Amino acid sequence: MSPPLVIMKRILNTIVLALLLIAVLGVPAPAPSMVVVVYESSESPLDPYVVGALKELSVEGLQTRMIDRDVITGGGEVPIQVQAAISSATQLPSLSLLSGDKLISSQPLPATYEGILEAVR
Repeated sequence: MSPPLVIMKRILNTIVLALLLIAVLGVPAPAPSMVVVVYESSESPLDPYVVGALKELSVEGLQTRMIDRDVITGGGEVPIQVQAAISSATQLPSLSLLSGDKLISSQPLPATYEGILEAVR
């Protein structure tokens, strides 16, 4: 084989190996910066354990929000900071984790204080 082909083969093998490692080991998910509970305020208020869990997460440095599904700004728009959480909330109440304004995960709100903490950590 000619030297350029040998070099290209080595580069290609390195790229394939790197892609396999990423596929097998996975790429870590971004750390959440905000925890959002989306609910329907006209149906029922949130239980006290939700407020307690969000307060605990806030003490740990996360931003926390409890928002009504129909929240809008003075301009009539959904706040950009929570738009992904509201869009992903298929079952209310829901718990969404965001990194910036990007959705990491969304799930039905856990039924316990410990469940919320576990879902976020």
